[in-house]
Amino acid sequence: MFLALVIITGFSSFAGSMGRTPDETGRVVNSSQAAITDTGAGKRYTLAEGLRANVSESATQIPREEKEGRGDAIGQVVSSSEATLNGKPLSAGEWILDGDTVSTDVTGRAVVKLWPSNQATIEGNSSASFTRPVERIWLQLQRGTIDVENTGESNILVTTAKFHIEPSNGAAGRIVLTIRTDDCTYIDARAGDVRIEDVQSQKSRVLASGAHTLIPANTPIIAGLPPLGTAGAPIPSAPSPHRPAPQGGAKVITVWKVGNPYTGAAPGVDVPRSLELAAEKLGYGLKAKAFRIQDFAGSFFRAFANRQPPDILVFNNSGVLDGVSTPLGRFRGVGTDPAIHAALVEVTESLPAFGGRGWEYLIRTSPNFEAAQALALRPPECAPSQGAALPPDLGEITVQSAGAYLENSPSLRNFEDPDRLHTDAARQKERHVQTVKACGYFGTDHLAFVPAITSYTSPGTIGWVSSLMVFRKQSDHWRLLAASTDPVSNKTFVGQMPALVGLITKPWTHSDDPEPPSLLSPQDAAFPAAAPGARFGNFIWHPSPSGGEVAEIVEFANHNDARLLAILFSGPAPATEHCSAGTLGTAGGIWKWRVWSISESGGVSFSPSRHFTQ
Repeated sequence: MFLALVIITGFSSFAGSMGRTPDETGRVVNSSQAAITDTGAGKRYTLAEGLRANVSESATQIPREEKEGRGDAIGQVVSSSEATLNGKPLSAGEWILDGDTVSTDVTGRAVVKLWPSNQATIEGNSSASFTRPVERIWLQLQRGTIDVENTGESNILVTTAKFHIEPSNGAAGRIVLTIRTDDCTYIDARAGDVRIEDVQSQKSRVLASGAHTLIPANTPIIAGLPPLGTAGAPIPSAPSPHRPAPQGGAKVITVWKVGNPYTGAAPGVDVPRSLELAAEKLGYGLKAKAFRIQDFAGSFFRAFANRQPPDILVFNNSGVLDGVSTPLGRFRGVGTDPAIHAALVEVTESLPAFGGRGWEYLIRTSPNFEAAQALALRPPECAPSQGAALPPDLGEITVQSAGAYLENSPSLRNFEDPDRLHTDAARQKERHVQTVKACGYFGTDHLAFVPAITSYTSPGTIGWVSSLMVFRKQSDHWRLLAASTDPVSNKTFVGQMPALVGLITKPWTHSDDPEPPSLLSPQDAAFPAAAPGARFGNFIWHPSPSGGEVAEIVEFANHNDARLLAILFSGPAPATEHCSAGTLGTAGGIWKWRVWSISESGGVSFSPSRHFTQ
């Protein structure tokens, strides 16, 4: 039953519920409101400061129809398919009341218009609850996916057990939120910047408009996304471009750049403008200092001992870390000191502008380690000119499957094509994916090649990792055919994609898949033997006998990765085709290989696979 009479006149407490009251997630908030609980129904209501509630005994049994007629509804169903409201079939036109839960089957969908002018779509295999604890609607996602469109007027607060998500600064926007089966949280800022608050720590980050992020199940707040200031606005940037190096008490990320041990020259000290701007968003400047190899080790050992090492260390020869002998002398590697080795954090891909082809490391004991880490984990950036804009369904499965692939998660099976070639990972990947950014695509409405770049953390290594995701549409759903972090696949092969896709000139139909190629040599479990005088042997096969074959892809799979090589035909395919074993490098282990045939309409077929040990 209800408490019969409640009068609030600014008391600091009332029945343990005023002054600091739990919100709908259970988090304690400061307020002068009372929470009224119907102990029979288990529902809660909130009464604002200065208001009086006189609840009669009979009010505990108000029929749903009467509540709707009295204006207690907070939304109305626009459309519904295979959906339920509180466990009962849901129809278009029904009202949504405070505390209602809408659930959908695997192929279901429900669209709800919410007060005053916002809209929420509950996608298939999803469940979400609607509440209005005060004058604003909260939409709590229990599982699946919701798509929320806010007009900027009394925006919906989207919640999970871990996060509060809403348009930044109260602006209009569109947010797609998914709780995956592995409890990772996927957030897509479809339109407008998005504010993400971690419920436990109450820290907030900003996800820029058009960006995606995938938050691992055990990760609290999203490193690498810009933080919010105390007033809820982004932290102001540092001074304008091309200013002098920061002076006085300014916060500065220090970079040490080390020269090559074979030349003895000092590297340049220019700071890339792109990284300078990224540091400014974090409220920091960047300052680089150059060292000849002869002068570096002693300076670094002293700085480390004084707990003043650089925040970022950049070099282009591994001898800086491991030690090396050159014509200039013997140079001790700083990584041979156990304490220094334990303090090093390698950075991949996100800081290459500092040194080109080389290595970048952070030092855990540096004065501004957290800022340098945030710089290395900033939202990933796509290279220019990476194909056409992604359709929403292709973009969503790219983000979800790339996250699962990079973490070696069992949930990847949910996205796979039955024809994907599997190999076992050499060891369990320990990456924790943070933000996945799909960078356009090359392909058709049946076959798609999608480059992506992802920020991640792992023990001892953080940064970005490039991946190529290949999809085929099956029964109107994109399915993953291949995934690769291999540098040849992500550079050479991706560079061939415009030419390959340009050969696909006809629309695809179900009857257009070509006959598969047939492998000739080597036999299964054998590695190609080199001919006399040759360095490498060849993998040899017969291309597809079908007419209209325009390209082939040779796939070498190893350790749950794939090296893809494209062969393009300007005319009929030859009777036999080959690929040198020299294209594999020296990865070692057990490999599988096969050949794809691609038709002029984008149909795909696959040879049987064979394996070998390198």
